[in-house]
Amino acid sequence: MGELLKRKWGFLVVALFLLAFFKSNLPAIRNYLTANHQTRPISLSDEVYAVDWIYDDALKTYEKFNATIYVPPVIPYAYDYLFLWRGTIKCGTSMCGKTDRETSIFYTLYEPENVHTDRFIEWMTNIEQSSKEIASEKFGQITVEKRQK
Repeated sequence: MGELLKRKWGFLVVALFLLAFFKSNLPAIRNYLTANHQTRPISLSDEVYAVDWIYDDALKTYEKFNATIYVPPVIPYAYDYLFLWRGTIKCGTSMCGKTDRETSIFYTLYEPENVHTDRFIEWMTNIEQSSKEIASEKFGQITVEKRQK
């Protein structure tokens, strides 16, 4: 770009490029900057805070626990990875007592569902009928609940 600016027409090319770049990206930048905590898209930091909250809470009691996750894409690969990554960092191979088996204490983690709301309502109804909420926390649009069967 430095070489372009040395030529008379180079300045014009760079100016046109920057104008086109900002014109096409300005709406996305404006939406990002003006969004509040509840309207912005779900971010990795929110996901990490949610998973860390679960592990921090589990460390208080050292009980075995399970996590049930509902995300609109249906398959929670991102959270599977985050639980493995953050659990290994916080607790090593013990994963702070996290297990795939059913336990009396479990955590639900869910993101808002705007397309298939019937699926989410059915999932949440099953959870609420089989357990009671002990604690709850929100991280942006992510909700985490500690529950007991």
